[in-house]
Amino acid sequence: MHIAASFPICHLPSDIMEAEIASPHAWEASRLAISERIARKDRNQVLIALMRRALDYTSDLGGTTLLGMMHPAFRVVFKRAGFNVRQFGKTKEQRDGAICVLRLDFPSKVSTTDTMFAETTWVDVVELCHDVASPS
Repeated sequence: MHIAASFPICHLPSDIMEAEIASPHAWEASRLAISERIARKDRNQVLIALMRRALDYTSDLGGTTLLGMMHPAFRVVFKRAGFNVRQFGKTKEQRDGAICVLRLDFPSKVSTTDTMFAETTWVDVVELCHDVASPS
């Protein structure tokens, strides 16, 4: 997970978001990938578990918004799972198909943002993935 940046990300369609968000409380959550080793019938369940963990992780660190660039069909998947997501801008066609930004707003679990700027390491990311893959 990375704090959203106020600079453009390469190869993104222009004007895809409703408005620019340059806030330490908005986190980018587009780079979710499910291994092809996961059976197709189980992929949505894994995706939902990853999003739940990402939401908890982000909220624990003071985040209040997740933004994800993905196919618009994921809005339905997330809504069915209980996430109050909304499309945040236009749908654009790309060579891989339709793409849009989905936005999820939620309350932060901390009263200040001091912990928001603690550095996240690859060890944190690996542990996050392990937690999702092996729920207790």
